Amino acid sequence: MGRLSLQENGATLSFGDATPGGANQPFFEPTITVNDPRFFLRVALRGGIGAADSYTRGEWDCDDLVELTRLLAANEQGIETRPGL
Repeated sequence: MGRLSLQENGATLSFGDATPGGANQPFFEPTITVNDPRFFLRVALRGGIGAADSYTRGEWDCDDLVELTRLLAANEQGIETRPGL
């Protein structure tokens, strides 16, 4: 359903499927650019709330927030959640 790229300090890591699934399946390919390494701590400790907080602090940017949201929604079952977050 897509691939998420994460850029930090000139390095890029990609997660997910590199090839589109088929003509009728959407393929999302957003890129997150990490501006501050505190992004990782906030996401690790607080999940989605930490990501939102980190975004409002300018610790990361995305080339297409709508596409990122669609990718996360399409892969909701594959995303681990922690109770109480």
